[in-house]
Amino acid sequence: MRMGMRLRAASSTLIYKKSLKLSRASLAKTTVGHIVNLMSNDVSRFDEFSTNVCYLLVAPIQTGIAVYIIYTEIGYYCFVGLALLLLFILFQAFMGKLFSKVRFE
Repeated sequence: MRMGMRLRAASSTLIYKKSLKLSRASLAKTTVGHIVNLMSNDVSRFDEFSTNVCYLLVAPIQTGIAVYIIYTEIGYYCFVGLALLLLFILFQAFMGKLFSKVRFE
């Protein structure tokens, strides 16, 4: 968490310093709201990442253990559930990509 906070502070500092060096033409294109949005919402993603990064390692291990336990109980039918779970993950990624296109427009 400390590293995420440091990344957030460093990014906010870089955005602030860069905003002070913008030319008049760039200032006409960039609004104050855009800069405030970068400094408040987008930089907070570093904090979120630092708290959730451990799940990148833990989740596959827990899934493997759960699949093994369920396999010993019900057999190969547990792989059907695992396949459905993977399909939902792919569907969620697809929907996220579609929503990002809509947000960008």
